[in-house]
Amino acid sequence: MACDFNNNDLSSVQTKPELCGPQCAATAGCTHFTWSNWNGGTCWMKKGPISKSDAVPSTDSSMVCGVLSDGPSGGSGSSSKKRGIAWPLENKQDSPNVFAGGKISWVYNWSPYRTDIAGAEFVPMLWSTNKGHDGNQFLNQAKGAKSVLGFNEPERSDQANMSPVEAANAWKQYIEPLRAQGARLCSPAIASTDQGLNWLQQFLNELSKNSGRIDCLALHWYGRGVDNFINWITKVRQQTGNRYPVWVTEFACTSWNANQPVSQQEVNDFMKQSIARLDSLSWVERYAWFGAQRQLDAALGSANCLIASNGQLSDLGRTFVYGYKPILPIKDYTVTRKVIYTQDAPAPVAPFNQGIQINYMLYLTGQIGIDPKTGHMISDNVVDQTHQVLKNLEAVLNAAGSSVDQLAHCLIILTNIEEDYEIVNQIYSQWFKSPEFYPARSSMGVVKLPFNAKVAIECQAYTTKEI
Repeated sequence: MACDFNNNDLSSVQTKPELCGPQCAATAGCTHFTWSNWNGGTCWMKKGPISKSDAVPSTDSSMVCGVLSDGPSGGSGSSSKKRGIAWPLENKQDSPNVFAGGKISWVYNWSPYRTDIAGAEFVPMLWSTNKGHDGNQFLNQAKGAKSVLGFNEPERSDQANMSPVEAANAWKQYIEPLRAQGARLCSPAIASTDQGLNWLQQFLNELSKNSGRIDCLALHWYGRGVDNFINWITKVRQQTGNRYPVWVTEFACTSWNANQPVSQQEVNDFMKQSIARLDSLSWVERYAWFGAQRQLDAALGSANCLIASNGQLSDLGRTFVYGYKPILPIKDYTVTRKVIYTQDAPAPVAPFNQGIQINYMLYLTGQIGIDPKTGHMISDNVVDQTHQVLKNLEAVLNAAGSSVDQLAHCLIILTNIEEDYEIVNQIYSQWFKSPEFYPARSSMGVVKLPFNAKVAIECQAYTTKEI
């Protein structure tokens, strides 16, 4: 069914129907949209609170309408306050307000001089007291700030370049006085190295001698692998006493090798997974992706850019600003169906398919421990069978453009539930990156399974891949 939203027009632009949703996502204040073929194709961006139920039928079969999703779920109720922008002052060609209208709640720019993004708190920073940076100017500019940031990677000679003693003295003189004005004081931001962690521990010791203190830890991280990232910030917090909330003021996905850069897909996946993890951790207060520009150093990789070559949000930027759930189209209520098949899972041996996709939902046939290469059970051992079952399920998920992270529900069936339940549970739990990705689940015992299997698992999942 074609649809429309009445009134509340914000702006319009000539574009293709499939680009109307992303255009809305990149436009400050846009919450929903309508596309029609008027004037060669026009996207009508609209503002204000909206629900899919507010859509009205249209007699124009070409019309499309949709609403922006609410973004990723999970985490504490304050997760919407966490996301921020690290704005590079050297970026003179773009406006920071390209980041307005979404989930961005704060901004900093490595200096005490304001960068304004509509609806976002500015957080001033004293980058260093070396290399021309003036502590007195910072103290004057930072008056009235709710939070402030300390020095930038002071353990590094090419950055703030301050010893722990020097930094503690500068903190006491230029940063600690802001506490009396109600500001929260975030530590110097260290790089993700043991050198940085050692420096931070020495700094905190020196600061305590001066009767100074911090209110939060500022950390940087660059690399590959979400687990590596989360493990690092967890380690720093633990080694400083588990006392302080964490601000990740720079992070990105990179190999630091211009000859072997990470792919855009790896960066996209890293962002989706990392912001979900950060939002789920109650002790992570704020975080800011590094890359608020059109191009980055080749070693870091321009796949991390939040701004596209046209000065609008890149796809990655829209993910960061608006969340990673897909834009939800309302153009059609037709149910579509697709058979999922892959040679990497056992071929059906009865009247069923490996999986069925209905719109964005996936229904996976229960798998047992058959090796698809041989067509026979992998062994009569429940451990081997469980591993094979999970491999088979993952192969079908991948064939449908989904993944283990997108599972919604699984049913585990055991022929010896008393003896095998804990064994299967242990293997099953290791299938997931972390507990927040566990789906809903049920378990049951039966007398017998086909081919004398000891375990079978069936699942439902979702996918963002259209049929």
